Amino acid sequence: MNDAAGQERPETRLREERKRRGLSVKHVAEEVGYDPSNLSRLELGHHTPPRGVARALHAFYGGQVSLADIYDPLFRFEVGARHRER
Repeated sequence: MNDAAGQERPETRLREERKRRGLSVKHVAEEVGYDPSNLSRLELGHHTPPRGVARALHAFYGGQVSLADIYDPLFRFEVGARHRER
């Protein structure tokens, strides 16, 4: 996946799990009662969900996606990049 600058961007845990299960954004959004475009933005790390949506996603994925990954999906990549820079 590439970002707006054309650089390779790693997939977030939320998107990885959805794809692993073979689900569409629309399906997951309907299941958790959320707008599909906002879910897509959330998966890209461009949006922070309301608390109820975060909890619904966490439950929908059976705890396989942590609340931390839902609220801050790019954190693990940013931390990894900082460690590699040292």
